[in-house]
Amino acid sequence: MNKIHEPLLEIYRDKEDLSNYAFSLYYFIEELSKELIKDEITDVFFLSREGKFLKLLYDNFSFSHSANVATHYMYISRKAVMNATLEDLEHESFQDFKVYKRISITTFLESMNFSKDEIELVLCDNSNTGDEYEDFFHSQIFNELKHNKSFIKLYDEKRCESRNNIEKYLKIIGFTDAKKVAVVDVGWNGTIQNGLFRIKAHDRIHGYYIGCTEYEKSSMNEKRGLLFSSTSIFDPFYYNRYNMELICVANHGATDHYDEKGQPVLIADDDITLYDNYFHSIQDSILAKFKKIDEAISECNCSAEQLEYQIKYFHARMLLTLKKKNKNVIKYGVKKHPDNFIDIKFHHTIKVRVYAFLQLFAVAISAFKCLIKSNK
Repeated sequence: MNKIHEPLLEIYRDKEDLSNYAFSLYYFIEELSKELIKDEITDVFFLSREGKFLKLLYDNFSFSHSANVATHYMYISRKAVMNATLEDLEHESFQDFKVYKRISITTFLESMNFSKDEIELVLCDNSNTGDEYEDFFHSQIFNELKHNKSFIKLYDEKRCESRNNIEKYLKIIGFTDAKKVAVVDVGWNGTIQNGLFRIKAHDRIHGYYIGCTEYEKSSMNEKRGLLFSSTSIFDPFYYNRYNMELICVANHGATDHYDEKGQPVLIADDDITLYDNYFHSIQDSILAKFKKIDEAISECNCSAEQLEYQIKYFHARMLLTLKKKNKNVIKYGVKKHPDNFIDIKFHHTIKVRVYAFLQLFAVAISAFKCLIKSNK
């Protein structure tokens, strides 16, 4: 029996609940530390909001391991960065906005921080204002909008304002002037990193994620999923990966935009309630186990391969044995924290249910294999 298994098993059995996300998060932080050192990163920026808890974990790890990388927290969101990347209307493809499954003209204008009065001004000159479109940016309504004089004027003002304000913010937090930067987040597509690169916030950006389903080929805007990628869909870390967004939920609102002084403007939402009522205590438990895992591993000279299999085993075991109480917390969290980039109807198809079952079966097989391999 692998000598690290028993100490980790004791930690795992102390509350067999969501606190056992400490195992996979520890492995991510350890891998992150290795990558930061290997790539000679001087400053790492944890992206809001999930990055707040990840930063807390990394800071605890780096303190005990004497890491020499400056850590920062960046208030940012897809919305805040996408508006800053917009080009003039004739050349803008709105590629980043197309991740939304359905969108109306009002939703589109709100996403660009148009005020109610500004929206009303624009809508006065458009024949259709309420319908949602699956292909909004190729619709007649959008074509009409592109010739709307009020929209053209406000669009240019909004995009230039967004660009100027986010540049001020990045200057304030030291991102622009840092020697070699990296961003860290839960995942999955690296939209925010792409936005930062497009506005030339830094000449080279490294991105490290728990999981990354889209990779950037450019070495100047590189992304890496440290626990899984799009090619590892039957890895236990990939299964129920969206739970990570809930586990790492923060105690503050979303970054809506930046003001003229470059300060982030936050808007309150249900994430704060989720944090206060559920995930604050869960994160406290994870941090406590995280520290115990670090101590246990430091005292045991196990190989990197053995550690990987051990972590995968405990992560898979947790997923397979979650009690109803913990599952209900996750279900409630998903209801209050819907991802803008997920089509909710998609989850009710027979095809997806079959896929989910097969993936769960693969996790069970993986748990068994990992236990065997880790004890060789």
